[in-house]
Amino acid sequence: MATSKQTLNVSFEYVTPEKAAAWLAKLDPLQRKLRDSKVRHFESMLLQKELKCTHQGLLISEHDTLLDGQHRLQAIVNTGITAQLMVTRGASPSLIQFLDGGTPRTDADRLNLSRDVMAVANCIARFGRPNYEVTISTKQKVMDAVGDRIQHLRDYAPSFVKGITTAPVRAAIVLRMAYPTNKQHAMSQYKAVSIQDYATFCPYVAEFNRQALRGATHHGAISNDDMFIRAWLAFDHRSADKRILLIRDTEARREELFSEIRLQIPALGSKGSAFADK
Repeated sequence: MATSKQTLNVSFEYVTPEKAAAWLAKLDPLQRKLRDSKVRHFESMLLQKELKCTHQGLLISEHDTLLDGQHRLQAIVNTGITAQLMVTRGASPSLIQFLDGGTPRTDADRLNLSRDVMAVANCIARFGRPNYEVTISTKQKVMDAVGDRIQHLRDYAPSFVKGITTAPVRAAIVLRMAYPTNKQHAMSQYKAVSIQDYATFCPYVAEFNRQALRGATHHGAISNDDMFIRAWLAFDHRSADKRILLIRDTEARREELFSEIRLQIPALGSKGSAFADK
């Protein structure tokens, strides 16, 4: 039986913005629609010098059309930054239907972490930042700074309650654990919440638990960021006897928590106005 042979030529090339634009002008008709969030993610990687040359580069057809790599190329054009990419030429256009069909590798896979540990790191890394800015190196910086605390909390209180012991709540406890005077209070109260031991709740945590169970306050549904802020306030030992958990100035509280994250994880640096892009 006769078989068709395909010859692919591979090279490693520095792709300038001009070269990227030229390839984008020859986009294969079957290419998927450009995703802005994906482009911004590659832009962030370029700006932080994190876009490395791997086998996932550009695929050029035997007709000189671009089959794969448009998001990287658009990011190069948008940032004006040259990047080295692996370029594979001579592919059959029919290969496009087989691209990106495998199981995506998650950041938890890349960092060899369990999903629940990664979820807490994600929550801290993303707070106050546009999602596309949060690359794997950002999450690694979080793990380097507070990874031991995340794991310690997981070992101390392994039970989870749907809607209550969410990643934002655990993230708040992890930040509270940085302070010796607050560490035991925050951890023990979190454990009480994780097993719903109402008798052990201090008044402020009891109010937080009621709000979390409802998933809303009188002002509306509680978002992930809002849950993070409420947990940060509720598990403060200095406020244990308070009975009303009310946030009057949400933006001020957001900035306060964002500043705390930068204080505990200086490697994250500052991106200017924390919530300008939210």
